[in-house]
Amino acid sequence: MATFKAYFRKERLEAIRQQRYIILAVGIIAFAIIEPFALRILPKLLQDQIPGDIQSLFDATPRFAINNYIKDLTQIGYLFVIFTLSGILRDEINQERLVFPYSQGANPTGMVLAKAVHYILTLLIHILLGFIIVYYYGGMILEGEQASILEVVKSTLSVGMYYVFTLSLIIFLSSALKKSMVVGFTALFISLSQSFLIKVEGIAEWLPYQLIIYANNFTLKDSLLTFFVTILLSILLVALGIYRMHRAEVI
Repeated sequence: MATFKAYFRKERLEAIRQQRYIILAVGIIAFAIIEPFALRILPKLLQDQIPGDIQSLFDATPRFAINNYIKDLTQIGYLFVIFTLSGILRDEINQERLVFPYSQGANPTGMVLAKAVHYILTLLIHILLGFIIVYYYGGMILEGEQASILEVVKSTLSVGMYYVFTLSLIIFLSSALKKSMVVGFTALFISLSQSFLIKVEGIAEWLPYQLIIYANNFTLKDSLLTFFVTILLSILLVALGIYRMHRAEVI
């Protein structure tokens, strides 16, 4: 417990010093502001260049803004998260920052759990704020079909759970691979692979990426299996990360 508390505090201080909170906010929250604004001004920018009714070419509704925001979170925002956190464990090893803590009896389990809990909370808070902003801001400046609060909650839960899986994957990869950049590209490859594999009949519900499909559809119907598998995989990946850190050579 002492190791957990010490590393949780350490992660907060490092995140502030290295401006990780700001970077993650740019990758997650900024697009919640950009999407509704872009949908609002884009038809006006193009009305002099494209003949006809420009408005009919754009589904510039609050609901569509949320769909676009979810797409941003699984593309550009995803890159921000992956490459910001890819060294979450590997940097501790490569920069020999574990020698003294381990010699003083620090518990690798507490260290990994502290990092996991800290960044799970960080990501979930950022994602929640992003959805709140895109929902209310989009409703203010856009007209047309609006998603209900319950639908937005369902999408937030699905995207949040997918990011929990992503962080768990990064924790394991960061404990197993020797370069942070390799960790980032491997996590990205796994995500892209899932986006293609969900098209294969019969396996979509077994893939964490299916949560993004549920989020885009504003529903949790038939999502129980996917949530269960995603939670199970997340726990397993963190456990494997802990196992690897217990066996890591720190000198």
